[in-house]
Amino acid sequence: MNRENCLGVMIDCSRNAVMNIKTLKKFIVNLEKMGYNSLMLYTEDTYEVDNQPYFGHLRGRYSKDEIRDIDSFAKQHNIELMPCIQTLAHLDGIIRWDNYKAISDIDNIVCIGEEKVYELIDNMFSTIKSCFSSNIVHIGMDEADNMGLGRYLRKNGYRNRINIFFEHLNRISEIAEKYGLQLLIWHDMFFHFANNSEYCKDGKIDPSIKEKIPKNVTLVYWNYYFNEQPPYDENISLIKSVQDTAWFAGGYWTWTGFAPHIKWSLEATEAAVKSCNKYGIKDMFFTMWGDNGAECSKFSVLPAMYAGAQFAKGNFDMESVKKGFEEMFGVGFDEFSFIELPLTDNIVKCNNPDKYMLYNDCFSGVFDCKVRDGQPEKYRESAERLRKISKGNEYSYIFENIANLCEVLAVKYDLGVRTRKAYIEGKKDELAKLLSDYDGLVLKIERFYESFEKQWMLENKPFGFEVQDVRIGGLIMRIRHCTKRIGAYLNGETDRIEELEAPVLNFYGGNDTTANEAVEFNNWAKTFTVNIV
Repeated sequence: MNRENCLGVMIDCSRNAVMNIKTLKKFIVNLEKMGYNSLMLYTEDTYEVDNQPYFGHLRGRYSKDEIRDIDSFAKQHNIELMPCIQTLAHLDGIIRWDNYKAISDIDNIVCIGEEKVYELIDNMFSTIKSCFSSNIVHIGMDEADNMGLGRYLRKNGYRNRINIFFEHLNRISEIAEKYGLQLLIWHDMFFHFANNSEYCKDGKIDPSIKEKIPKNVTLVYWNYYFNEQPPYDENISLIKSVQDTAWFAGGYWTWTGFAPHIKWSLEATEAAVKSCNKYGIKDMFFTMWGDNGAECSKFSVLPAMYAGAQFAKGNFDMESVKKGFEEMFGVGFDEFSFIELPLTDNIVKCNNPDKYMLYNDCFSGVFDCKVRDGQPEKYRESAERLRKISKGNEYSYIFENIANLCEVLAVKYDLGVRTRKAYIEGKKDELAKLLSDYDGLVLKIERFYESFEKQWMLENKPFGFEVQDVRIGGLIMRIRHCTKRIGAYLNGETDRIEELEAPVLNFYGGNDTTANEAVEFNNWAKTFTVNIV
């Protein structure tokens, strides 16, 4: 692609949180200050598409006028705004509607070969062309493992899926040519099918495969799971053997709950950038996903964003990086980064007890197996430290929100364990004392809800917050119910609490090597219950 090398960030606007226009402009100003030149908006269905009224309906989609406004503002600040969409999988948002049932194959995957699929993609490209100045469109094409195994299979029988994949890609490529668009695609499905369903293995790809890639399509190798250089070297070498012009996508970890993972983002980004330099990858951007509800503020990972831009410029001197960050944002780098420490339980990779311990049920205790001694006191200390940091900076509302969450966790983290112990040991006096914790916990959660609502409404469109209302509101009602059940047991209305008599099993099985260690688990529905939601 004949253009300036990309150094960009991608914001996930598809997991309920669609950044509002005012905040998005503030984000763009920050990007320019830090030295980025590109911004991708990841919009599975959260953008207006001509002739598709149900596309992104009630999801906070950007209108065409909003996109034109953002695009114009970005250009004024030397930022190229790029669309990042989906044209194969990850289309849950539209497949839920009857209007799109006819184009569904299986899961959230479109049925390749159906003409209505390509009419939709044509509408996507037509709208994008009318709104974005950039001629680059990231079309996704990732994580479609069951492609061709649903409606397509019933209609066409089993076919070699790499051939199906390329048929689809070629059709999309032809539509893109009509609009003068250059396409980016994630690398994973390409490698998955090209290498006999093995993911980036053996360091080889059939040479004939790379000849099938359309001329207007560029692969993007994504990875943010390693904090050492060798794995990036291995995979970047492999992708360069397929396409010399490939891009790289790393990640600033905003997608496992309410807090970011700054330390891990720094380590992974440094290793990845050094590997990109080694193998001559000039175009790179860093994803900011919002999996399972997008609870984390995109501004909370500013230290990693600033450092990533410095790494890309060749500056790996952290003293220099930290000094520059403080000069730019008026807050110390380490001080700002403390926003992650209370929530990562000694920072074992990217664990997220901030989320699964918030929603872990006080009676069923699916994650009671992960409770560690001493954590409640750490949360109390962390809340105090965060409140000091929150004074007098423009991101104080983020620190205030995490401080409120820490105060919730200081009580709730092991409340279920303490409750079960008192009940099993028959210590009704201890159970009675715990009732004050239950009552106080509701007040703390309500305070956290208020600060979280404030953060969301400052940064995002209101659509999607109904999910948080259900989750946090449900948590409050469940705690009240547990309180009521304990009271009924204590006053003799019932002679047992059956849930507390069930044994605590390790969520990860009897051979779990992470027993009593924090883990990464980011699924609200499977955290608080094993029943059907």
